[in-house]
Amino acid sequence: MQQRGLILAEGALISPDHLGIASRPSRDATIPPVTAPKDDAATNRAEGGRACSQVPEPSAPALALDRRDACRVRYSRMTARGRDVRLLALTWAAGSIDAISYLGLGHVFTAMMTGNTALLGLALAQGEARAVLRSTVALLAFATGAALGALIVERDDGREEWPAAVTRALTLESAVLFVFSVAWVLTGPARGERAVFALIALSGLAMGIQAAAVRRLGVPGIATTYITGTLTSLMADLVGWLRVGARTGGREIEPAMRWERRVGLLAAVFFVYGLGAFVGATLHAGVSSLVTLLPLLAVTAVVVGRRSSVSQLPRP
Repeated sequence: MQQRGLILAEGALISPDHLGIASRPSRDATIPPVTAPKDDAATNRAEGGRACSQVPEPSAPALALDRRDACRVRYSRMTARGRDVRLLALTWAAGSIDAISYLGLGHVFTAMMTGNTALLGLALAQGEARAVLRSTVALLAFATGAALGALIVERDDGREEWPAAVTRALTLESAVLFVFSVAWVLTGPARGERAVFALIALSGLAMGIQAAAVRRLGVPGIATTYITGTLTSLMADLVGWLRVGARTGGREIEPAMRWERRVGLLAAVFFVYGLGAFVGATLHAGVSSLVTLLPLLAVTAVVVGRRSSVSQLPRP
């Protein structure tokens, strides 16, 4: 007996394919449903991958990484800006100290050792023993302060914009300036020679500590007590920028962008130092008993401001 699509022969079920007969599909045969092609894009998006040319939505770890990078950039900018402001405050303190020491302590500089060394040479040439002694005490006190400051800041090998060791050194400087201010008021305008030498030593010690602390920050060309180097760096950067601008036809390039911030800080340091000296000299002529508050308040503000800003800045 022959059936559609099957042949029964000797109790065996033989398919038409074995006989070379092409079978035709029955009308009643069930046609399997056509399966739609898989949406690979949707599948890949569900798995967090990439599909064709579509860009998948960022995953949670990627978003966290982007936010962390943005936080680092914001933190770096805020710390750099705060560092520059604090450097200017320290420069103000150095300028006012030089005005105080020159006008009130016998024509000697206790912050700018370049000028003090020149005064020492002049005193030696003119045979003024007391002037020689005053300049020598200032040099020795500054050197001692710089060594003491280096002992504090060089123990910290961190790479932050403003290491904690710098704040500790400036805290010590603030304490020395406080003693200096008290001694200045107690000794009065008609202070004796010993009091003058003690005040020279105290102010020189404070400025030496500051110089070592600022050096630890590693800002190129910036030294709050060394204006000659700051002015040299400023002029060198100006000439270098003009040469680069001439070669590039005035086009703005990346070094020029960095140049703006660097030269601005150098010029500000030069200006603020002179302003501190001017205000210090003016206040010394009017209210000399309060003039020592200029450097003391400036350095104290740096220390207090830095300690309070640590807890407020966003951490990367």
